[in-house]
Amino acid sequence: DNDIAAYTELMYGIPPNPFDYIKQCSNAHEIWITLEAMFEGNESIRDKKMTSTINKFNSFQKLSGETLNEACNRFKLIVNELMTLGIPKTKLELNIGFLNGLDDRWITIRMILQGNGNLKRMSLQELFGELIAQESTVEQQYQKMYGGNLALLSSSSMEKTESTNSNIPSTLQTFPTDDHGTSSHPMD
Repeated sequence: DNDIAAYTELMYGIPPNPFDYIKQCSNAHEIWITLEAMFEGNESIRDKKMTSTINKFNSFQKLSGETLNEACNRFKLIVNELMTLGIPKTKLELNIGFLNGLDDRWITIRMILQGNGNLKRMSLQELFGELIAQESTVEQQYQKMYGGNLALLSSSSMEKTESTNSNIPSTLQTFPTDDHGTSSHPMD
């Protein structure tokens, strides 16, 4: 009988810890249901995992300070979760999902890639390669356009630039601090 063969294979192929949960099962079907619930959770838990993973995919954003390579790796983990849960995505969906998660400094590259019609044929790895090849150009252009990162003024330079700060709203101005790091801002 097939059930006896399956029962025997399952009983002898299970490590000791899970075996304690299945040793009272009387047939292969019961063993399978028990193991499935133990390792994958019940239907409600699977639905929550699916919802959470789909939300992670749909809301993916490259984090501030995160390198493109780190963002690619984080996105691949989300894609792997989708595959494990049996949620298929086309090449186009994957590629657009990642591109839409990039910040505005990537808008030109994003428009070019979306406009050339290759995203539906390009693998995610090929897309990552294209983006990584463009990363230094994108960063140089961003630095040229916006002058790099916002620098905070030190307390010694405040006296020199006090007159130039008069046109900056007080909420954006920096104020000197005392030896204990306490700000002398009038609102503190």
